[in-house]
Amino acid sequence: MTAADGSITVALRHAAPDGDAAKNWLPTPAGPFYLVLRLYQPRAEALKGEYALPEVVQDK
Repeated sequence: MTAADGSITVALRHAAPDGDAAKNWLPTPAGPFYLVLRLYQPRAEALKGEYALPEVVQDK
């Protein structure tokens, strides 16, 4: 789901979240894990390291 400002929040967690957050849920292992972003046919900015990756925020 997309927020009113156009942003997308993805829930990365072991247990499914409640409500609308479950629509953007990616299940993860119960313990530590690595987050990897794969870009298909990246633009020049990404290849040169000039692309700013989306912010990842840990919610407690």
